[in-house]
Amino acid sequence: MSCEACAEAEEIDGAVPDCRTEKGCLIPPLDEQGQRILEIRDRLITLHDIVDAGTILRLYDATKEDVEMMAIVEKELKMLREDNSEGKDGNAGKRVDE
Repeated sequence: MSCEACAEAEEIDGAVPDCRTEKGCLIPPLDEQGQRILEIRDRLITLHDIVDAGTILRLYDATKEDVEMMAIVEKELKMLREDNSEGKDGNAGKRVDE
């Protein structure tokens, strides 16, 4: 479940996402640690050509738990990318507007 999946369902099926109804969004908001992990990850990706990862992790005082959580996030993202490239969503290689 993701915002992109809801937007795609709305575009394809005309289904109104829960976030626009009384039900509210089914995706739980990030907690403080989740926000921190995504912020560190963003900096690692954005600055990888000019600053080494260790420096960025030190600047954010990243803990072992932070690094382990980032590894979990990366694993999940890799699996999603692989699923999409293998066509498990039924639209691999197709543009959404096709």
